[in-house]
Amino acid sequence: MEQKIASAVIKQYEPLVDNAKLSHEVSEYILSCGYFTEYKKTAEFEAELARILNVKYCSVVNNGTISLVLALKAMGVEPGDKVLIPNLTMYATQAAVELIGAVPVLIDIDAYTLCMDLKIAEEYIKNNDVNALIYVTFNGRSAGAGELEIFQALCKTYGIRLIEDNAQSLGSRRNDNKFISCPAGGIGSFSFSMPKIITTGQGGCLVTNDDYYGERIKRLKDFGRSGGGTDIHDEFGINSKFTEIQAIMGLNQIQTLGERIASKKAIFRLYEECLVAHCADHLRFVPTNLTEVTPWFADIFCTRRGELIEYLKNRGIETRPMYPYLSQQKVNNIEKRTNYYGDMEGLWLPSSINLSQIKIKQICNRIRGFYEQ
Repeated sequence: MEQKIASAVIKQYEPLVDNAKLSHEVSEYILSCGYFTEYKKTAEFEAELARILNVKYCSVVNNGTISLVLALKAMGVEPGDKVLIPNLTMYATQAAVELIGAVPVLIDIDAYTLCMDLKIAEEYIKNNDVNALIYVTFNGRSAGAGELEIFQALCKTYGIRLIEDNAQSLGSRRNDNKFISCPAGGIGSFSFSMPKIITTGQGGCLVTNDDYYGERIKRLKDFGRSGGGTDIHDEFGINSKFTEIQAIMGLNQIQTLGERIASKKAIFRLYEECLVAHCADHLRFVPTNLTEVTPWFADIFCTRRGELIEYLKNRGIETRPMYPYLSQQKVNNIEKRTNYYGDMEGLWLPSSINLSQIKIKQICNRIRGFYEQ
């Protein structure tokens, strides 16, 4: 009889940190009587991110949801304003819009990229008053060559503020080989929560090349004042600052960003090689150009998802269901029940940065075994 429970569990995701080096760096900082709140290490982390992403301004904040809130506030989005968001994204995108009293409008996705369908968005913009749009680069993917640039021009024509929610996309590139960062004249948002390619536990950052937005974000994240140690508040702001310990964690990992990117691509590629030819009737991969895309997780759409999750769990393999479409979330109470892949549902496979080829092949053999029984 087959042994169902494996002795060692393969996690869906585990962060990768140089623990010995990090321990030394944190201890050294604590012994130096550091102030813990953001200071020199934070500035160093921001400068390194700005260099890598080739942007003028980078501000790190306490999480990737508040980063979207600050981006909307920096752009002047007001209560009651309509903000377009994709129907497939983490709920944080919607929550950020609602937190400032704006109105999220769900736009269907392009099933080829899992990103917002820009043609549908364009049609909505031409027939409705829209104040801002949050484009989510889902799992590192974005619109095809030239498409996003054309859409940016459209937003400029209609006076629509453009934000990119790049929470899952640090390390992905555009078709011009530049890292995904921020739209022209807009703001880009990144996340450093636990499952991200660089993690500080929680955290995020905003990047822009716009002088006005760059300065506004700095004030908004620090109570609307010009800098710490003063209590003169010229405008609205909240406390969404980083910490030095988080900055040390980020710097510890960002030094190996190139290796992390290569590992993520290799994991996705091997899953494709091991599964596509054997399970074509039961699962499919989203088309992914690994020259440009650094996948956050290895994602598939599959039949009998619930059964497969349980089957793998009983054999020591953890997976994670993909987000429900926002139109299906109970919090929205929307009757629409969009299904872009028929009877297939999204699933994230184990995707830890240091996941070995041997374990990936074991996982694939289990998946193939499930569909062959």
